[in-house]
Amino acid sequence: MKLVNAYQRLALVLGCVCVVTLLATSASAQTVVYRVNCGGGTVASLDAGPDWSADSVAAPSTYWAAGSNNTGSTGAAIDMSLLPTNVPMSVIQAERYDVTSGSEMKYVFPVDPGTYEVRLYFAEIFNPGCVAGFRQFDVLIEGELDSSLDNIDPFAEFGCNVGFGRLIVVQADSPADDDAGQVDIDIEFIHQIENPAIKAIEVVTTDAPPVRTEIQSWGAVKGWF
Repeated sequence: MKLVNAYQRLALVLGCVCVVTLLATSASAQTVVYRVNCGGGTVASLDAGPDWSADSVAAPSTYWAAGSNNTGSTGAAIDMSLLPTNVPMSVIQAERYDVTSGSEMKYVFPVDPGTYEVRLYFAEIFNPGCVAGFRQFDVLIEGELDSSLDNIDPFAEFGCNVGFGRLIVVQADSPADDDAGQVDIDIEFIHQIENPAIKAIEVVTTDAPPVRTEIQSWGAVKGWF
């Protein structure tokens, strides 16, 4: 599998710190294969796609493969303005987090060969974490670190109780370097400072790679999807 990172090269050419919002082309057919409400129970879909499946302490997701079995939640309202309207607030109010001992937190999603969008949802919902630098972590997809997933600091980027996302595209075409000889997508959360935390995950098929549609600073971008 290879990460599609054309937007990284574009940012380097421009010589600036910027965000490239990626969308599939208008001709792309997309199907949601997986939705996981990390740290919470099943949440009904707001669209024609599948529900957000449970991933709680009592009933961890089938796709959660490693890490400590810790979850948290908040009753505070989440600013959802940076996220698609089909994302329920309740999935951003819950999280799975990984304490420092033991294996790093990891999810493994078996897939058919093809191109997929991995959509990761974040927010800082832990009140003591509402300080820049309190929580920083990396996310590896298929063992590779994309620049947008390097040293994620949720509060420094958007503040407390603000939902935001990252979208990465992977090409799943071979079981050679995957778990148990199957084609899959691995997502691993790596400690830097404090505990990595994830709110929700989607894996979506696409028949075309994403194209650059907008380049803006973090302060101006209106979501990734």
